[in-house]
Amino acid sequence: MEELIYNNLNNEIQKDIVNKLQVVYILVQTRKLLELKEQKRNYEVLNLFCNWSLHARLGWEPTRKFFEEKIEPCIDKDWEYETIKAKLKKENNFFDLSELKNELSKLLSDYGCITISSKKWRSFIRILLEVLEECPVEYESDKIKGLSIVDVETTPTFRIHLKFNLTNGKNIIKVKLKNLT
Repeated sequence: MEELIYNNLNNEIQKDIVNKLQVVYILVQTRKLLELKEQKRNYEVLNLFCNWSLHARLGWEPTRKFFEEKIEPCIDKDWEYETIKAKLKKENNFFDLSELKNELSKLLSDYGCITISSKKWRSFIRILLEVLEECPVEYESDKIKGLSIVDVETTPTFRIHLKFNLTNGKNIIKVKLKNLT
């Protein structure tokens, strides 16, 4: 079974990535490998994105824990909007998707798959963000009620807007990110 999953994944990655079906299929096959090898904890960001792309709503315990560790340290309910936005962009490489790229590249390398070229990576990310627009992250914590991608521009800089609903009701934080490569 593992060899079949690997072959399916490798075959799909060799193609040009042009639609949502391909991106979701790649993530489904990736998640299967992570489960079979019991590697989800070693590929935490990759596993989160696999789950995020496959569920209409994401809000169970591993998601809450992930966001508490990765995002909430950058947010204080008493800080001004610009301070939170600057901390999220500067101190958290989750948002530039480099962690996702590194973990996917490592997994593919471990299985002997071809590496994803920069052109394919940009296409993969652009389409992945379109998929994730349909899948809000919902959980309740002291700082955040949820996260959603509210706009994906298809310009060469791949700008995305992430919207955080803060629990204090003050505001919604929108973080605009650029140059995702």
